[in-house]
Amino acid sequence: MKEALSWSDANAACLAAGMELASVHSDEENALLLTAAAGNTVWIGGTEDAASQGTWVWSPSGTPLSYKNWANGMPDNQGGMQDCLAFNYQLYYTNTGKWDDQTCT
Repeated sequence: MKEALSWSDANAACLAAGMELASVHSDEENALLLTAAAGNTVWIGGTEDAASQGTWVWSPSGTPLSYKNWANGMPDNQGGMQDCLAFNYQLYYTNTGKWDDQTCT
């Protein structure tokens, strides 16, 4: 199903189905996600910790990101409102598997 959802709605839908947004811990997992995303931009489970700005964690565990694949210059928290993690963000980084911080809506 292809449906545009905010990060919060996508996260809630996954949790309601007994799943979680993807967390990525290695180059190998990132490559698998690139294949699974099939050229689409998708949310993954990373979010900026509200209690500690600039610290990124996996939801819902709150575990800090040990592996990162940020696109050049990211995260940049443009406008001070980019607290959610997009994978394969297409505006700038089509099909690269790079990560970008985005506004959660």
